[in-house]
Amino acid sequence: MNINISSTEPTKVIMLRKALRLFSLSSIVLASSFLFPAEALAQCEPGPHEVAFFQHANFEGKCKVLGLKDYKNSSDLGIKNDSISSVKVGAEVQAFVCKDSFYRGECEVLNKNHKTLRNNVVKGDTISSAKIQLRNGSASCTPGRNQVAFYQHTNYKGACQVRGLGRYENSLKIGLKNDTISSVKLGTNSQAVLCRDSNFQGHCIVLKENRPTLKSWHVGNDETSSAKVQELGTQECQPKADQVALFMHSNFVAPCVVKNMGLYGNSSKIGLKNDSISSVIIGRDSQVLLCEHSNFKNCVELKGSDSNLGDNRIGHDQVSSLKVQPRGFKDCIPDSNEASFFEDSGYVGTCKVKSIGDYNNAASIGLANNSISSIRVGSSIQVCACGGDDFTQICEAFTMDDPSLDNNFPIYTTGNDLISSIKVQMRGSECKVKSIPPDPQDVFKQISVFNCHTDMRSVHLWTRNITIGAPFVERGVLSPQYSNGSCPSGASPRVISLIDGYLFEFVVVDTGQLTCEGRNDPSLGNCIRMPSRFILGDDDGLSLNIKVH
Repeated sequence: MNINISSTEPTKVIMLRKALRLFSLSSIVLASSFLFPAEALAQCEPGPHEVAFFQHANFEGKCKVLGLKDYKNSSDLGIKNDSISSVKVGAEVQAFVCKDSFYRGECEVLNKNHKTLRNNVVKGDTISSAKIQLRNGSASCTPGRNQVAFYQHTNYKGACQVRGLGRYENSLKIGLKNDTISSVKLGTNSQAVLCRDSNFQGHCIVLKENRPTLKSWHVGNDETSSAKVQELGTQECQPKADQVALFMHSNFVAPCVVKNMGLYGNSSKIGLKNDSISSVIIGRDSQVLLCEHSNFKNCVELKGSDSNLGDNRIGHDQVSSLKVQPRGFKDCIPDSNEASFFEDSGYVGTCKVKSIGDYNNAASIGLANNSISSIRVGSSIQVCACGGDDFTQICEAFTMDDPSLDNNFPIYTTGNDLISSIKVQMRGSECKVKSIPPDPQDVFKQISVFNCHTDMRSVHLWTRNITIGAPFVERGVLSPQYSNGSCPSGASPRVISLIDGYLFEFVVVDTGQLTCEGRNDPSLGNCIRMPSRFILGDDDGLSLNIKVH
């Protein structure tokens, strides 16, 4: 286009000429953008040592190509903060990208092209800092002060992710495949909690220093499914002076709860799964009673924190109920003319205080039968404790406190869980087995026993000589004799001879009864098949026939 206008031409003509020139330049620029799109795209194609960041998905919008260097913020990146949505990665490099400036927050290593970051840990429109690094076969995830780097392989190799302070309930949130973590790097002010199962379940461990391998840990190589990143020294569930913290894992690792002073009769009231507690922190003004069964059965008292209940009598994963008490608290303290009885050794567990009087069975004592394991005795009285109801088995006098009955009643293996009747009496009173006048019909020279019960189980036959205070003696095992709807059906009895002039107790034990738990013990009421019989031996008497049903 040729337009010749002299300098003497009017001003309007000069303005027209300028407008035509601007139109021509705009047309050229517009034409070039449409005619050479490949050239424009080539400007955003990274070389082998470069990474290209795009404003939109599918490598569209504004872009920036960056070389080997650290870019601590969006200004260094040269692209608007939180605007990157797709990335192209050169063949010999990787991009270490982070949500926050100075490589903080969640971070991720990109070693291939990403048309979209929608499903990445560091998602689209969230990148604020990055490092372009050589790709040398291992991801160089360097954690910041409050970060942790998780690696798929030992010695900090393989795919990795950097995580900031937070809770990562599953492998998806960690950013690595489930059960693949094998080494961990910690920032200078961070610690990591690793758990075998999602939601911080299963075994958990706390790491406070770098670990090139997890091989020898409870959560080993390729076993992590959830994790927490915490400030170094973080302690979850820190109790106050009058509280107790209970943890599902050793070394005070959560899940955990803090409980105030009170009674917690089952796991629902405690707030953790039944049989799951493995460590305890106790406030300085508190103590805790940990019990194996609901409603405070089989308990152990703790006055100091314990990082590993596996070394304690209660054990790992055994607690079903507990009491949080003031430090120094003592339950069931008797007056001088009283005695107290406890279901567990060490004066713990369910207990009752009894005044002077006779208590001829467990119901009158107020505790489960055969459950007493420790006794407190008032200064003015003594306790006569006996092994059977109504003072009919071995008895022993107690004039002082006894924290464990394990060594009492020496004719038995243990004195714990043996007592069925007690007398609280003045000191010096007689304590002996009650004499039972025999019923005239129970005067026999022998016992002939038939096993006729339809459950078809063998039974154990026991006798004890009450006259001399002897322990029970097993007199044999009798096989089932029930057959075709009748008994004894021609079978012969088991015959037990008696001594003339001596009183015997006869007991049948069925170890297969539901609550007996296989124990062949004639002193356990829940193992006895039929009521005890008391028989006076008489050489001139007849044979007492007994059918066990």
